[in-house]
Amino acid sequence: MNAYFAIVAREDNPLFEAEFFRPDYLTKLENEKCLHQFIAHAALDMVDALMWTNNGLYLKVVDRYAEWFVSAFIATTGDRFLLLHDVRNEDSVRQFFSEAHELYVKYTVNPFYKNGSPVQSGSFEVKIRLLAKRFLEK
Repeated sequence: MNAYFAIVAREDNPLFEAEFFRPDYLTKLENEKCLHQFIAHAALDMVDALMWTNNGLYLKVVDRYAEWFVSAFIATTGDRFLLLHDVRNEDSVRQFFSEAHELYVKYTVNPFYKNGSPVQSGSFEVKIRLLAKRFLEK
């Protein structure tokens, strides 16, 4: 599965992003460098509309563009997790979001973290990549 993951604050500023692409897709990626960000962030309006009609944190697939699905998760802080992926696998995506949310909560309760600032932790990124390998590469 190819995927792009982003955490976007309530104020719509990006807090974290990571890409998980297969090696064969990387050659095609040069022309689409910003397209993944655009697709994910364009889905924010759908996420904002659906978050008030859904009781759960996991919103499933909220938008679609060409072969890409955009899944969303609302963190307890109100920040939005977006995952742009090319294979529809609800269980794996839900598990990835759940584990990523747990990591994010642990990161944000750190007294040195300023709420709404970008996540700049190397260990956070490594752990997110391990979660992607565990849940998204099935």
